[in-house]
Amino acid sequence: EVTRLIKRCNDLLHYIEDNKLEHVSNQNIALYVAQGTALRVFYYNMLWHYFGNIPFYLKNLTSPYTAPQLPADEVYNAIIVELEGVIDMDVLPMRWDNDNSGRISQAMVYMMYAEMVMYQNDQSRYSKALEYMKKIIESNQYKLHDDYANLWEESGEWCEESIWEINFTSVGST
Repeated sequence: EVTRLIKRCNDLLHYIEDNKLEHVSNQNIALYVAQGTALRVFYYNMLWHYFGNIPFYLKNLTSPYTAPQLPADEVYNAIIVELEGVIDMDVLPMRWDNDNSGRISQAMVYMMYAEMVMYQNDQSRYSKALEYMKKIIESNQYKLHDDYANLWEESGEWCEESIWEINFTSVGST
């Protein structure tokens, strides 16, 4: 499933690169590039955590559908640079309004950066990760939720503390 999601991110970025979204504003294209790239990093980050060495590609595969399997350190080096590119674009809002909750935000990208740097123990990027955490705090758009136990209940979802949530329901699953 994750590889299918990576393919979808690659599709989006391919269509934008090939100018296939001609009726979309430049501002929205920049948002789509930032979100698509950040999601691709998110999915690769999951694979990297679970498996270490993984097949890695930034363009969708063609016949014979093979990709090089990169060592874990090379995967990290590739995806952290991708994420730094998204951060440098600086087009994502720190926090989306309620109608757009769940979209990739600058705060989510900052948090993913810090998580990846700490997981890799990349001390050369610690100060940058700390700077990003300070930016989230100083934005005053997030704060700690008053009722910690409530965070784990449905009523605590998408609260003032929420930076990136993935909702799940078992309704209809087998």
